[in-house]
Amino acid sequence: MIGDFEIIKFKEREVRIFLRDDADKSVVAEIFKWREYRSVDEIVEACNLPILDVGAHVGIFSLYAKILNPDVKIYALEPEADNFSALKKNVEENNFARGTKLFKVALAEKTGVRKLQIENDSINHHLRKSLEKDEDSHYEEVRVISFGDFLIENGVAGVGLLKMDIEGGEYEIFENLLSGDFARIKNIILEYHNYCGRNYREIENILRKNGFGVQIFPSRFENDLGFLLAKNKRNGK
Repeated sequence: MIGDFEIIKFKEREVRIFLRDDADKSVVAEIFKWREYRSVDEIVEACNLPILDVGAHVGIFSLYAKILNPDVKIYALEPEADNFSALKKNVEENNFARGTKLFKVALAEKTGVRKLQIENDSINHHLRKSLEKDEDSHYEEVRVISFGDFLIENGVAGVGLLKMDIEGGEYEIFENLLSGDFARIKNIILEYHNYCGRNYREIENILRKNGFGVQIFPSRFENDLGFLLAKNKRNGK
């Protein structure tokens, strides 16, 4: 794994981030320069329940959250091997290993094994959909786990913030959560992806039906991307 560490300054703290390529640099810019997640700053700072970083990539959001709230527990999920190695480097290099647990796994509808489609840019890997063919493609078989099973396996009673960036896999997740799963989540920040006729409004409607207030922040760069912020009105801020 070729790359080098660069220093980023944020909130009077220097963060050493292991960067391999332009894809990694784009995520750093998104989170630390353009502050695409600033809408959850106050939520992160006040979190006394764990943060789930689903689709953690190389851990840039986890670093961001740890600086905002050094005491918060973070569970970072990333299934792809090279991304996971870089995630581990970034967490250890900044002495955030305490209170940060890493899982080489993807969140999915149900627990098992799935094919992870490997794309040229590491930020675009995603679980295979049924419409994708094996020909001329590269994939890894990875462990996947349902949201409910993950909470049970790790003794998590509630989630302060569910951050999710899984390249269209969000539809599968939210369509299959149980009412009890929604009740365990206080806040959600989701990078949504409109693709193959699917639209973030589907997820917005599911969340509203389960007691969440929802705000939408379209991407300034791409029409098919944006952020969805949801707050559970039934269990407080």
